[in-house]
Order: sequence, then C-alpha cells, then structure tokens
Amino acid sequence: LKYEPRRVAVPGDNSCMFSSLIYLLDCPTFGIAGISREHTMHLRLMCASLVMSNPKKFTEAVLGRSIDKYTQWITNKDRWGGYIELT
Repeated sequence: LKYEPRRVAVPGDNSCMFSSLIYLLDCPTFGIAGISREHTMHLRLMCASLVMSNPKKFTEAVLGRSIDKYTQWITNKDRWGGYIELT
C-alpha cells in the first residue's frame, strides 16, 4: 500500500484538534463535514473522564489546575485541546 499525504481543511472552531483526531481515527463517511459538535464534545468528555479516573497521573501540577477546574475547562467547546488530551 502506498499512502499519499493529503491536506484537509478543518474548521477553526476551537475544536480543530478534536475534529482532526476524529477524522484520522474514524474516517467518517462524509469527511470532515460529517463531524459535528456532538462528536467533538464526546471526545472532550472522554478526555475529562480519563483525567478524573486517573488522578495520580493527571495531578494539578500536570493539568495546571485542579481536576474539577480542568474538566470544566476541557468540556467547554470554546477551549482548545493540547498535549494533555493527546496523552
């Protein structure tokens, strides 16, 4: 198999990393346009759940805030994701 890189425009809606991950991992039938706010929020909620279930790994020092504050922050559709969500 030969893979060719392809550039795909992702909406600049503060959930672009989540949309990109969904696009790469799930390959939605309708492409990037098939990814809704509900899809990206589901991924945000998964990240929050993982952090809450693993407080020894995701300490306040790692998160830069308490777990409660982090989960409120990451489940806000207007906030960007980053290295924590990629772990």
